[in-house]
Amino acid sequence: KKAAEKLLQVKSDKVKLSIQSVEEVKNSYGQEVISIQYMYNYANGGSGSSLEFDKKTGELLQYHNAQNSMMIELNGTKEEVAPISQEEAIAQAVKYLKELVPSYLHEYAMPLEDSYVDDARGNYYLNFPRIVNGVMVSGDQISVSIYKDGSLENLSVSRPQIEEWPTLDKVISLKEVEDTLSKALSLKMSYMKGNHKKENSHYDLIYSPLFNETAFNVLDANSGKWINQYNIEVTPEVSHATAAEELNYLIKAKV
Repeated sequence: KKAAEKLLQVKSDKVKLSIQSVEEVKNSYGQEVISIQYMYNYANGGSGSSLEFDKKTGELLQYHNAQNSMMIELNGTKEEVAPISQEEAIAQAVKYLKELVPSYLHEYAMPLEDSYVDDARGNYYLNFPRIVNGVMVSGDQISVSIYKDGSLENLSVSRPQIEEWPTLDKVISLKEVEDTLSKALSLKMSYMKGNHKKENSHYDLIYSPLFNETAFNVLDANSGKWINQYNIEVTPEVSHATAAEELNYLIKAKV
């Protein structure tokens, strides 16, 4: 509770912080956390949210900074500041992570992709991916968003509790992967907007890869079989002069 009060304190006599509840629960990953519900009360109403701490370490797992928008609403204006650069935003994010979730960081890498920038607000959105056995864990990351003045907007740790990870000693060779990919590869042409700024009206004509006629198929590194984004095995398509439809139906039904 004290950690939450320190994190949520507001330097304004117009606002009163109220901790509504402190509960020990398990999050969606089965991890024991302390969930805190809170409210900011002020003359014309109030706003509230929640945050989570790791019960074992006391580190912050889920946080949203509601103060900036609240103070703009109360004061009627916002102070204009020169936006920080992407490099400065990453440095600020690392600073917050070292302060708020230090014991997790040895499992995570620096962002592997450029950050997303909200042009209207000037905020940076960064993902620090989890690395296991030298391999990135898809969908498992620490997400951080930084206001253009360098302050913390959001922090979210998505970390499933996995006891055993698949080993790398049984994966198929790169040659097999390349052969399988080349056989399934096709191309789709489309127009793509270079960036999403309102003033930009230019579209590029591009080719993008498809595998088995879809953009979301992946190759199982152990079996060499195709699976789609719903983790369903992709069956091969066969051709036949008169019975292609029936044969492919039987194959998909695993007959």
